[in-house]
Amino acid sequence: MLHHSFFKSLLAGAFALAGSATFAQTATPPDQIMVLVYPISQANKICLEVKKQPNAFVSVQLLTPTGEVLYQDHLPKKGDRFSQVFDMNQLKDGVYTLRIKQGKDVIVKSIQLQTSAPAPAIQERFLTLGN
Repeated sequence: MLHHSFFKSLLAGAFALAGSATFAQTATPPDQIMVLVYPISQANKICLEVKKQPNAFVSVQLLTPTGEVLYQDHLPKKGDRFSQVFDMNQLKDGVYTLRIKQGKDVIVKSIQLQTSAPAPAIQERFLTLGN
C-alpha cells in the first residue's frame, strides 16, 4: 500500500499546473464539483484537479484493480480548488480507479497502466485515462 505522505510529496509543481488548466464547464450549479484528470509531462504521472464550492466536504480515493485503497484523503474545506499529482510508476499494470465524492455525487475516472510487449531490451509503458 502506498502511503499518503508519498503522494503528498509529489504535489510539487501541481499548483503551477492548476493556474494553466482550464475547466470544460463555465457555469456550474452551486453544489456540484468539477474534476479534471490529465497526464503530465513526466512519464506515468497524472494530475487531479478539483474545483469545488468553499466549505464543501469532498473525498478522494485511488483504488487498485482489485478495489484496495491506495490513497484516500478529504480535501480542505477552505478554498475552491485542489490539485494532486499521482506517480503511477511503482504500480503494476491494470485499471485503477480515481473516485471523487461530494455528498451523493460520485465522479469516477479510470486509469489504465499497460506495459508494452517486451522488445529486445526495450519496454514502453502507457497510461490511458477514461471515464
